[in-house]
Amino acid sequence: MLLLIDLGNTCIKIGFKDRRENYRQWNMSSLLLKDFPRFKAGMNKGNKKFNINKVEVIVYCSVVPAFDSILENYLKIIYPKTKIFKLGDDIDIPVKNLYSHPKQVGKDRLANAVAAKYFYKLPAVIVDFGTAITIDVVSGAGAYLGGIIVPGIGMSLAGLYEKTALLPKIEQCHQPAKILGTNTKNSILSGIYYGTGFLIDGFIKAFETIVKNKATVIATGGNLDLVRTISKKITDFDLYLTLKGIEKSYLTSKK
Repeated sequence: MLLLIDLGNTCIKIGFKDRRENYRQWNMSSLLLKDFPRFKAGMNKGNKKFNINKVEVIVYCSVVPAFDSILENYLKIIYPKTKIFKLGDDIDIPVKNLYSHPKQVGKDRLANAVAAKYFYKLPAVIVDFGTAITIDVVSGAGAYLGGIIVPGIGMSLAGLYEKTALLPKIEQCHQPAKILGTNTKNSILSGIYYGTGFLIDGFIKAFETIVKNKATVIATGGNLDLVRTISKKITDFDLYLTLKGIEKSYLTSKK
């Protein structure tokens, strides 16, 4: 079995394909990498839930370099006979990277571009809702052109609370009853919810001008239920987009 891991700032996504070629996934907090027994328990829980018996290869993608060696060491203990590959180091990423400083691009963003290139109609715009929101562009020829990074929904809510004296702490974002806030809580919710939607749709419109074509717009990451109502321009929702890109990079490297 090929196990796919996406190590993010907040969450670790672990996925694979089942016998019917459907993607399956479970998530754990990235903070579990500070505690091996808890990390092992989380992995064992997923293994048991999905009846995973034999893992032959693990391919992981990371945007948290400080955790890379810890993750690999933990995985070697849990899966002692398994080969472990890191995307971008051990495995090439099969997409042309046109960033001015290519090494600065998060490997998760490039994995998303790979998945868009191989599984969707191009050009494509990818909106990844994580700790940060990234919006990236893949050209009609399948090249990664670049994108933007803004604070994610949770980060924005936390920042308003932590950096102000009077604004309340709001744990989760949801669509307010109306766009015009008439109390502090609804003003914050409206700003974050509608502001995120306007931001995303505005960038998508600008990026479609750059690629001179209507783009396939793919959303991935957390909060996809919320995202379905937040933007008018997103056409596809793919929870497994990053994992698909990791897997495709590995399979391409083996040819």
